[in-house]
Amino acid sequence: MPDFKTHLSQAEKNLIILQGVNNHIPDSWDWQVTIGFYAALHLANAHIAKTINAHYRSHSDMRNALNFEITINPSKFDEDAYIAYVRLQNLSRRARYLCSEDNQNQDYQKPYYISDKFFGKSLRLLSTVISYFEGKYGIKINPIQIKCDRLQHNELPYFIKMGSTTK
Repeated sequence: MPDFKTHLSQAEKNLIILQGVNNHIPDSWDWQVTIGFYAALHLANAHIAKTINAHYRSHSDMRNALNFEITINPSKFDEDAYIAYVRLQNLSRRARYLCSEDNQNQDYQKPYYISDKFFGKSLRLLSTVISYFEGKYGIKINPIQIKCDRLQHNELPYFIKMGSTTK
């Protein structure tokens, strides 16, 4: 079973991959959102490995393990981090399957695309998860350089805005 350090290392690797994809294929919003989600997933798995010495393979088990509303849940995230994680997961689902990130809105005839707007949103959500994780474990996640017109300069501590995505 992967431990805390293994998941943390994978999350950091995913952030570096996100930086590379962003800088070399800047309009690949779907992949960037998905990579960001998987960085958050590995942080969540590191947290679960540390708190209850478990490893979940299904997204629903992961969400239950992190759910702040379950009172006797020793691995729960705080409310902001949990909501950010779930919203980031939903954006990643939208990116992968072109479906609404709102599970109640299931218009299967309409494709739901990812744009730079959603990438900016995903970075804000990922930043919330990283911030929670850093605060909880007293560690520092190195910031990455990102091109995203939807971010203000130095808006998020984990993402250093570099240039523009428009030509």
